[in-house]
Amino acid sequence: MPRQPAHYQYLHEHGIQHLVLLTEHSTPYHDTCPGIKHHHLCIQDFCALSLEQIKHFLQIVEDASTKGEAVVVHCMLGFGREPCWPVTL
Repeated sequence: MPRQPAHYQYLHEHGIQHLVLLTEHSTPYHDTCPGIKHHHLCIQDFCALSLEQIKHFLQIVEDASTKGEAVVVHCMLGFGREPCWPVTL
């Protein structure tokens, strides 16, 4: 999760043009690097993406790919993505 302006600059210097956030809250300082477009698909903790959010995500990636632009996805290392039912293996 980028937390400082330098993190965004690092991503940009390494060819990233799009940051997709799959979290409830936006990242701090996301407006400090105009070279990275910020896409926030707000997903409530312990919930899955809606069909519309999936379609929007795919459109972001397809549009970027068409332009030869790189996309990075941030989801807080999966925190808040755990299933809300017991899992038995």
